[in-house]
Amino acid sequence: MTPIDWILCSLLLAACVAATRLFFSNLRVENEKKALLTQIGDLTGKITEMTEREVSAIKNQEAQTERHDADLEKPVLHKGIRFRRTHETGGKWAAFCTKCGLPAIGAQRRSSRIVMCSGRCGWEVFDRDGIPALIKEVEDSHAA
Repeated sequence: MTPIDWILCSLLLAACVAATRLFFSNLRVENEKKALLTQIGDLTGKITEMTEREVSAIKNQEAQTERHDADLEKPVLHKGIRFRRTHETGGKWAAFCTKCGLPAIGAQRRSSRIVMCSGRCGWEVFDRDGIPALIKEVEDSHAA
């Protein structure tokens, strides 16, 4: 073998080694790429699952809040007086005028107690017990 043959063989061997390294390098990159894509798929699934759970929990909470708010907003007519329990009343029963909707107040007229409109629209109801006793009756009859 001549020196040129040796050089050509060396170059050919170096090219084979480089090609082999490149092949295994590409193979390693492909394997890493597949592993990363698998991890991305797993994480995407977990994120989707967590998001669905959180959305479900939020919807459930909103539904409970709506049911609670609906219960609070229902007015009750008791002895000619409208009683409401809303966020505006702090979730407590309060008396309101059935004519104009303003809050009702207790007053004394001669020897009788009355419940009348705080806006003085002319609405009034005679009651011997007063607003606190009426509220107690409404609470007892509509216990939550």
